[in-house]
Amino acid sequence: MQSNLDALVTKLDLHLRDLDVVKGGIRQHERALAIAIATSTENPNQNPNEKPQKNHRKEQVWDFFSKLRIGNTEVKKATLEALIQYLREGEKAVLLVGHEGDLPRLIHLLDSSLQVIRERAAHAVSMLAMEDECKKALMAEGAHPPLIRILESGNPHAKEKAALALLELTYFSENAHAVASHGGIPLLAKLCSHGTPAATECAAGTLRNLARNEHIRRLLSEDGAVEALIGLVTCGTSQAQEQAAEALQYLASGKDDRIRTHIARHGGIQSLLVFLKHAPSPKAQGTVICTLSNLATSATNAKALVSSGFVTQLTDLLNTGSSSVQQLAASAICNLSSYIDLKKQVGEAGCIAPLTKMLEAKDSSEQEVAAQALSTLLLVNSNRKEFCKEEKGILRLVQLLDPHNQSIGKRFPMSALLALSGSSTYRKRIMSAGARPHLEKLAEMNVAGAKKTLDKIGGKKLLSIFTRHKSS
Repeated sequence: MQSNLDALVTKLDLHLRDLDVVKGGIRQHERALAIAIATSTENPNQNPNEKPQKNHRKEQVWDFFSKLRIGNTEVKKATLEALIQYLREGEKAVLLVGHEGDLPRLIHLLDSSLQVIRERAAHAVSMLAMEDECKKALMAEGAHPPLIRILESGNPHAKEKAALALLELTYFSENAHAVASHGGIPLLAKLCSHGTPAATECAAGTLRNLARNEHIRRLLSEDGAVEALIGLVTCGTSQAQEQAAEALQYLASGKDDRIRTHIARHGGIQSLLVFLKHAPSPKAQGTVICTLSNLATSATNAKALVSSGFVTQLTDLLNTGSSSVQQLAASAICNLSSYIDLKKQVGEAGCIAPLTKMLEAKDSSEQEVAAQALSTLLLVNSNRKEFCKEEKGILRLVQLLDPHNQSIGKRFPMSALLALSGSSTYRKRIMSAGARPHLEKLAEMNVAGAKKTLDKIGGKKLLSIFTRHKSS
């Protein structure tokens, strides 16, 4: 009822504006003629029949909207098609229409009783929405309610263009609020299941934009978006799958554990694991890893992920993935192994060897995340044994302690070495690898944890001598 009233109010306002169209048209042409005469006086060599390009283009835009105001149906159809062609000329054309055009008139046509008019109007609005300045103008003029109505009652191509417009508009967070508050979520969720391939991609992208806002996430969960997004991850186009996975990533990232549970209950974990196996790009792999890692914030989900083979897939990616994917995989392993009862299972999946190899990566951020993952895995005896089978594992950890290497923090390498310090055999190997001089220097520099680590690996006596020598 409210949306119908809004449409009637808009229509009345437009009719009032149309009362001035003839008078406005005369003024417009008089101004254009005056400018043309003045310009041709300044430049005698200019052909008097040629108007300055800029003013000609403004008059062309004005002409489009004059026809949209007073033309019959066939004229409006032809004019909208001509406007679309004009907008295809690029950014300057789009901005000129945004500044000089009658946007309320164009928006009004989104509610036309003729589907072809609605479709072409939605197409034009979607092109305007790609420019930030026009986004603001369109929202200020109330473009989102009629676009949402098209999602409900438009033809397939109109829905596609309306979804594209909403995708572009919701890149601004304040616009996302407006779309959600006008009932856009259930219709976008429905479009994910019943739209054209292009429409489903745009709908998923719009839901992703909405999910970036933590205040909208609960509403997304309640209005069917989760189920729709999981469905797209399972059987959408590659782009729709990525958009849906990213939307689920945001939904799973907040403090609300009920949303994570909701995603898992509706098959989200299984769908994402299948997509991860066949993800078409490192970007898609990274998105899925982050989504599943966010889901693992829930202990129940973490157990389900480990039992479903997630760590095995992560281990494969540690061996074969790009640098960025390897870092995300190591970080996900670190998150999973933060649960005491999962450390052993995570280690048994074979991730310790590639994590150990990652300690000598060229990128310090890769080294650090590998050390972090190992520092928690090595708290379990079976994982320590597995780690120490690696000939250079301890040496690589010790090398990260080098005070001259300031690109990497010392906290996680020291934590990993502390986890090994309970065995005299491991302590000897740590000392043989050259840990003592590094730790002594770090202790002298008052690096947190250095004195404790040196004490634990058998340097207590030497440390006291070192301290007395320093004070004297």
